[in-house]
Amino acid sequence: MLKNCLGFSNRNEKNYELTKFDSISKGTPPYMTCNELPKLKYLGPLTVNLDSIKNFFGEQQVFNCYQGSYSFEYVWYIKFKDGSEGSISKPFKNKYEVKYNNSWKVCGNSEKVMGHIILLFL
Repeated sequence: MLKNCLGFSNRNEKNYELTKFDSISKGTPPYMTCNELPKLKYLGPLTVNLDSIKNFFGEQQVFNCYQGSYSFEYVWYIKFKDGSEGSISKPFKNKYEVKYNNSWKVCGNSEKVMGHIILLFL
């Protein structure tokens, strides 16, 4: 009911598209670099398991952009039809942490991103 009121009447209709990052090229369209994520502001946490995220957004991208204690990061970069852009991400120290994780970082260029993502998981 809530989705119908907010314009999400058809659950199969996608309100977003995924954009792939390219950690080698320097922002050549349509690719983004690891340095593009800091341009998005932190909007809050998302408590959901990895399988649920994959159900909506497919396979994650894995980046090895870190020189410090974190060894890789899972990222989904999402562009919504209204022009807002966001990401769901989480840095990990080792591959064993991934299956036990259910807390993700949501970032975006507007507050609408968090609303869009929450509505997808309702």
